[in-house]
Amino acid sequence: MPVLDVSEALNEPDFQDTFSVQRRTETVGLNGRAERVAQTFSNIQGVVTQGSPKEIYRREDGSLPSSTIIIFTQFRLQNNAGGLASDVVAWSGNYYVVTSLEDWSLCGAGFVRATCHSWATQPAAIA
Repeated sequence: MPVLDVSEALNEPDFQDTFSVQRRTETVGLNGRAERVAQTFSNIQGVVTQGSPKEIYRREDGSLPSSTIIIFTQFRLQNNAGGLASDVVAWSGNYYVVTSLEDWSLCGAGFVRATCHSWATQPAAIA
């Protein structure tokens, strides 16, 4: 399989943008109730592009997200795995939830491609 290393282009400051990520964990406490903790990572670097119509999906309530973005980054975004809820990305004044991840390390060491759909409002601070 041919390998094309595009990490130099993806790390080019002219292409990169800055965003923040809220990572949410949920565990069941001794009292049987869900305990939620959020951690925010700021100043994450990555290439952010507008998503194409093929990335659009219908939510459980039947609505469609108003916008979709694609992020290429070396930051290890999460998508609903291992006790973690999907990450929420704050970019350009809007909020997006990570809906799918792809390993793009063949195109550059440690890169992931994340598809993110619009999140209705700013996620509540969870403490």
